[in-house]
Amino acid sequence: MKNLRKKIAIMILAGLCSALFSLATPTAMAKGGCSLDLNKPEGLETEIKNKAEKMSKEELETCLNNLEETTVVSDPKKANQITAAMNALSDAIIIKDVTVPFKDRVENGLNVTDMRDNLCICDPTDKTKPNCTDANNIIAVVEEPMETELTNTEQTKVRTCTRNTFCLVRKEKGEMECVTYLNATKDGDKYSPFCSTQAQDYIKANPESKGSLYCQPIQVFLSSTGTDLLFVYISTIYKWAASVIGIIAVLVIVISGIQISAAAGEQQAVTNAKNRIIQTLGGLALLFLSAIILYTINPNFFTAG
Repeated sequence: MKNLRKKIAIMILAGLCSALFSLATPTAMAKGGCSLDLNKPEGLETEIKNKAEKMSKEELETCLNNLEETTVVSDPKKANQITAAMNALSDAIIIKDVTVPFKDRVENGLNVTDMRDNLCICDPTDKTKPNCTDANNIIAVVEEPMETELTNTEQTKVRTCTRNTFCLVRKEKGEMECVTYLNATKDGDKYSPFCSTQAQDYIKANPESKGSLYCQPIQVFLSSTGTDLLFVYISTIYKWAASVIGIIAVLVIVISGIQISAAAGEQQAVTNAKNRIIQTLGGLALLFLSAIILYTINPNFFTAG
């Protein structure tokens, strides 16, 4: 009878130990979007490696959080298996971060969206702008904006924009990556640079990212045909060159007049100064004559762009 009691006591004690041990095993089951079986640490690392590619980053993070909340495991072997599974999840999350395009990371991960929402050239795939026709034009970007006054016509459009280049060091890769946007100016065609305030705030709040933001003024020409675009280029350059030549001509005439006044009867100096004035006036006459010829060829030459 005593032996029977001892056997029953041993069986009860073994049952209690088994129950206590089961409570000490991982309790972080799939809660909130984790498709892995976290109750089986012995095959969890292999399961993660097989499924990680098809799992989203959010799902992987949920699994990792659930594992981190796991109760302490008394079995060293299972504890090592859980640690290996956590490392595999961390590696999979890093891989997901690396494969995400930097532009998507900036807009969705960092919530820097003011550059995307203020584009100089509209995106035809943007459903919020159904009347976007920029993609139907030939687009040319001029790195150095012309100082001449340019206006829009039916055939051509001229926009003064800002190129925002936002760069950060991605800790997953350990290297600098950049994204560029062509942004509209604050006052339409009149130049007033747009620099992303959200990007500036992020750089100030995260100095470890070694971020930088470069804002460069540019001009964008949009034309329905290549011929119209060529006229815009020629007319723009002509207007700029004509203004520079006019300024130089006035300066030459003034300086030559001063030389004639200061010649004190020296005939050679007076002659040279008069020749320069005559040549300058001839150059101005040639400039105006070329303008008349260009206008005769194309009456819209000086209004294009």
